[in-house]
Amino acid sequence: MSDDGFDPVIHPLARLRICALLDPVHHEAFATVRDLLGFTDPTLSKHVRVLIDAGYLEPTNAGRSGRRPVALRLTRAGRVSFHRHINALNQLTGTTKEPHP
Repeated sequence: MSDDGFDPVIHPLARLRICALLDPVHHEAFATVRDLLGFTDPTLSKHVRVLIDAGYLEPTNAGRSGRRPVALRLTRAGRVSFHRHINALNQLTGTTKEPHP
């Protein structure tokens, strides 16, 4: 994450949408995320892998080795980075909000 709050890991639209979908929930099924965002399995898997590698997503109820996760959840670090990124976007557009922990 940069000093201004923008996070290059979260910034691509697909990853921003994944984080936005997962932010208000404890966890969500991989298939539900895929369907709600209109992604294919490979597309969602690619973006999920980047977020997992950054420590922002945690797969839950993982299936067999090499298989996609059954469910996904934002980690604390992912939630904090997502909110900082959103706050930076709000500041950029002049729609600032109170900082979120």
